[in-house]
Amino acid sequence: RQPSTASGMLTRNEILEFYSEKTGYDVGGFQFYYVYGIWRLAVIIQQIYSRYYKGQNDNPRFKSYGAMATALGQLARYKIQTGKL
Repeated sequence: RQPSTASGMLTRNEILEFYSEKTGYDVGGFQFYYVYGIWRLAVIIQQIYSRYYKGQNDNPRFKSYGAMATALGQLARYKIQTGKL
């Protein structure tokens, strides 16, 4: 999903191209950092869910974190396999 679906909003690739043009920085390795960010978030959420699951935290809002961690892991895998942002 794009940052915004508003008319005229740049896509992620267009944002990267614009940034690269304006700064002169090579953004060729951006995909790695994008996927790493997704994976890191999945691990953090999994750790929170683990505490909930083991009864170390009884906050009911963490009940869905197991599914959320799985979904983020699947998203990271998809991004690796497809190379899409």
